[in-house]
Amino acid sequence: MKSISVFVDATPEGGVRAAYAASLAHRRGSHLIGVHVVSAGCPEARFYVRGVNAIKSMIDSQQAADEAVTAIVRERFETICVAARCQG
Repeated sequence: MKSISVFVDATPEGGVRAAYAASLAHRRGSHLIGVHVVSAGCPEARFYVRGVNAIKSMIDSQQAADEAVTAIVRERFETICVAARCQG
């Protein structure tokens, strides 16, 4: 396997999944690719708002939340890769 892709997220299960994939990538000398999907299709991210300013505010708020979670996931993935000495 030249490359291994793993879905990563902010859940504890996402951390376990990433750690397993990192370990496997290290043992096989594979390149590890982390894939993170943001809230675009999440039902809990749906709101009803009216007006240009309210719509912009809702979009900005969701984007900030997505970026915060993505930063957490990226940091955890990088830490796991360094610990497993894999090619991330």
